[in-house]
Amino acid sequence: MLLLALVVSEMMAAGLPSAAAAASPFSTKASSTPASGVPGTSFALALSVTSQSAARTLVDLEIYGPTGARVYQTWWDDQAFTAGQTRLYTITDATPATASLGTYTIRTGLFAPAWASLYSWNNAAGMITLTAASPTATLTRTATATQSSIPTAIATATVTRASVPSPSPTAMPSPTASPTSTPIASITPSPSALPTSSPTAVSGGSKQFGVNMAGADFGASRLPGTLNVDYLYTVDSSYAYFAGRGLHLVRIPFLWERVQPQPFGPLSTPDIAGLRAMLDAAQGAGQQVILDMHNYGRYYGQPLTESQAAMYADAWTRLAGAFGNHPALYGYELMNEPHDLPEGSVGWAYLAQAGTTAVRQADRTHWILAPGYGWQTAEYWVTNNPTLNVQDPAGHLLYAAHQYFDSNNTGTYALSYDADGTYANIGVDRLQPFFGWLASHNARGILTEYGVPNADARWLTVLDRVLAALNGNPQIAGGTYWAAGPWWGSYPLAVEPTAAGDKPQMAILGAYPSHP
Repeated sequence: MLLLALVVSEMMAAGLPSAAAAASPFSTKASSTPASGVPGTSFALALSVTSQSAARTLVDLEIYGPTGARVYQTWWDDQAFTAGQTRLYTITDATPATASLGTYTIRTGLFAPAWASLYSWNNAAGMITLTAASPTATLTRTATATQSSIPTAIATATVTRASVPSPSPTAMPSPTASPTSTPIASITPSPSALPTSSPTAVSGGSKQFGVNMAGADFGASRLPGTLNVDYLYTVDSSYAYFAGRGLHLVRIPFLWERVQPQPFGPLSTPDIAGLRAMLDAAQGAGQQVILDMHNYGRYYGQPLTESQAAMYADAWTRLAGAFGNHPALYGYELMNEPHDLPEGSVGWAYLAQAGTTAVRQADRTHWILAPGYGWQTAEYWVTNNPTLNVQDPAGHLLYAAHQYFDSNNTGTYALSYDADGTYANIGVDRLQPFFGWLASHNARGILTEYGVPNADARWLTVLDRVLAALNGNPQIAGGTYWAAGPWWGSYPLAVEPTAAGDKPQMAILGAYPSHP
């Protein structure tokens, strides 16, 4: 438990290094959400580590109490960094009700793997304050995300849905305007002074969880459309809001026709700038971004064929060239929910390989997310993808699935929980074909869309079990909830905060933060 030893371990020696460490390529910064509270408060700690050069390191986080004694320590050994990479480490837990009042200092160290030597030490990476409870104090965190001014004329995002039983995409409602270091001595810690077990162990390995930040994909019936009327590139305080709840992955849906209005043509300067501004905002919140071509296997409404692979590849070569060096980039999702193509799943497998090969001409570092045919639906993954076997020369590939939990897999949730015949484990059951396929192909995957309505708390149990299944599967890299963004209005799946506070789904999403 985080800060479990606040009461009993303030008697421990501080154990600080005492002489200057050599110049280090690392920088660290820690934050706590909330920054202060009474004993018993649950805190979410986020440690951001940036390396200026390629290196492997042990990341050490320690907390020192008001008396200067170390009261908590956790570490992550043998962490690999590329040059310029920033990684985020998160822990969430509660302080004991009997913890001492005062200021607790977060200190961080970067060591060679297995504590071989000290690279750098930050004696004041962050702070937490415990104060006495008072009748007027409140620990309820109210959403304060400021919505940007939204035009009154906003287009409806339209998607043609397949009839049941063919899996179909997320319901897209008519968007409506929202109301608005101090380095110190080189040491080799004594093993006896360290915890006896590695902290924050998670059976499913490292995970990145987050949300879809929708908006750039809206107004698909008007292409390319008018920026800030038909669609928008969201840059607001929402990134910090979700990051503060441990959600450090952001999927950004965009439309191909906007970023490249003409086949084989140059990228659109204002639209690329809009996407870059979203990546910048995510970077500022310590998040990473998936760039999602949200086109359903189409360009200006026309389904793609194998003969158009060069056109499709050209777009991804240009996009990877434009964004491959951005520090917030997580990866590229080659297409959203391809379906009903002239050459079916075989044609999509061919196009997915073309897109992967194209990205790797410009970027051999970041993840490529290859979606499955037939709306990406996890439940039907095996039958819909008999020939999907993407070869990535960089070996950095994830297969991306979607899954909703209503009776027809559409995500419209037109019926009630009972009328849909839903049960608590329905989501976990629907994920099993995808999990099994990944295991049989020795592959890794990610779920980039899932969501539940907010009107019935039983849907939250479904969501909770799904996230637990994702979190516990070592072949799953994480997931992104559908959806956030300022133009959703009353859309029942939306988790964008309002003046009233958090949406109900956030109680579940916040319980599954990103973690190394």
